[in-house]
Amino acid sequence: FETPPPADTEMMSLYPAAPHPFIIEPPETEARLIAAGECLEFGLVLIGRGLQYLPYFIYAFMRMGEQGLGRGRGRFSLEEVVALGPEGACTIYDGRDQALRQPEPFPRWENIVDRCETLQAASRITIRFTTPVRIKFDGHLVDRPQFHHLVRSLLRRLSSLSYFHCEKKLDLDFRGLIEKAHEVKIISSEIRWHDWERYSNRQKQRMNLGGFIGQIMCEVDLEQYLPLLVLGEWLHVGKAVSFGLGRYWIESHPPSDSI
Repeated sequence: FETPPPADTEMMSLYPAAPHPFIIEPPETEARLIAAGECLEFGLVLIGRGLQYLPYFIYAFMRMGEQGLGRGRGRFSLEEVVALGPEGACTIYDGRDQALRQPEPFPRWENIVDRCETLQAASRITIRFTTPVRIKFDGHLVDRPQFHHLVRSLLRRLSSLSYFHCEKKLDLDFRGLIEKAHEVKIISSEIRWHDWERYSNRQKQRMNLGGFIGQIMCEVDLEQYLPLLVLGEWLHVGKAVSFGLGRYWIESHPPSDSI
């Protein structure tokens, strides 16, 4: 294990606990049962120094398959791990020979810039939340998100990840970005609450991790917020993201589109 960066009193007061440098993204299906012989695909995001622990994650998934998963302890074998990169997807682990090739970090900053430039030409964007989003504001979970709720949560998440796992303290005008975010209007909202439960073996109890899902549409010059929003597509937003919560993607609308 590497020596952690020197403690920053201000950062430690804001973030007394370091965020997890990983996200396990659930399959893009609502199916609860998987028949024998079928494939189960899920995503894994490793952030910053978390990438060096990829072999341990692969080993953990292999052991999980041997011990069984779910109520019936269904067993599985890890067939393949595919990494995304600038040239597309490539296999970095093959279960047949159990050979692992360390992937290059992706996306890089130039990929984020390219994505932002694509979105800048839009007159509006739609943010589609595909897994429950848990954002707390004034001590309560948000059920009707406004744009400033997203900005606050993204700034908090990205700054903590950057400090604890990428050895860089973000130099941003946090107060100014949040104040300006209040001017961004939600012109269309289709949001509903989605309850989701998980069982905690550590706490020996069921935990309710519900959050809002759906979509919102914004119409304004979002250029200064696009890097935050694009990074959030990869890193999710809100609480309990290591379980795959807080996932969203952005759809752009050219000026000619109608609402």
